[in-house]
Amino acid sequence: MQVCVTVDVHPSDDPTGILRCNDFLVSRSIRATFLISTTSLKKPQTRSALEEVRRGRHELGTHGHTHSQEEIEALNSGTDGKLGFLGTSKSWFENAFGHSPTSFRSPCWCGLGIPAINELARLGYRVDSSATPQRPGIFSHLPFENPWLFTSRKPHWLTEGFLEVPTSTLLLPLASPSFAMLRRTSSEFFLTLLMWEARQSAKKVLVLSFDSHDFDKDREYRRSRRGWRQLVPSKCGGFQWRYWLRTYKPHKIFSTLDKLFGLLSGEQFVTLSDFLHQFRLRDKDPSEALSERGRRASPLSG
Repeated sequence: MQVCVTVDVHPSDDPTGILRCNDFLVSRSIRATFLISTTSLKKPQTRSALEEVRRGRHELGTHGHTHSQEEIEALNSGTDGKLGFLGTSKSWFENAFGHSPTSFRSPCWCGLGIPAINELARLGYRVDSSATPQRPGIFSHLPFENPWLFTSRKPHWLTEGFLEVPTSTLLLPLASPSFAMLRRTSSEFFLTLLMWEARQSAKKVLVLSFDSHDFDKDREYRRSRRGWRQLVPSKCGGFQWRYWLRTYKPHKIFSTLDKLFGLLSGEQFVTLSDFLHQFRLRDKDPSEALSERGRRASPLSG
């Protein structure tokens, strides 16, 4: 079974957490895809930490520019005129690392409108991991939106040359917020169930999502205050009471993740771009299929 480990990097993330995440993965010979909100790159220490990540043979991609509500609305609504931040994000990435990003994930796994998909493809992105198939909006930051409810659970082409590799989901995404809420035993069952599903098809891949600070056992988490307002869903943030269910003890979060990676021991870890390359060999994207049909139809071919 192939496994994609993805790590989201946000503007508020501490470089120490990024380095400890890298150390954890390198010690287990795991190559991952780090998806960066590119305003993070204006901090020299964060850029230095991500350079260390790159030396660990991980893939670097993007996760929006500011990871803001404005970006979420622009991506989800499909408004052409408000998507300029995607080009800005790509430029910041190229200036920092000297090459263009291939992989993308939207902030908060928000939906992608047709203009956003077309713009990402135009900018040279080749793989996306924003989809959380069959996840109801009430279980997300966007309770009034259900952009991925009927999305295929298998990797599929969004447009020519642009592949969607969904984050593994069963009502909740296979991600660190879910693990913090489910705790260790339920997280193990959750992972085992989605591992079983991924093994049923050669085209499927298990995709897990983490935040860089999840691997920092010394991090202090700020607890969410409880109040009646958290029982009412907000447009961006959803039901805040769900944070009452999670643990805020860093050693317990780390212990759960360590156990989950133990269950994945022996599996084949690939980056999103690695998987894209292998998927192309098995299932040609629409542009390649059209080109091949054109060659076969040409009287000059062969």
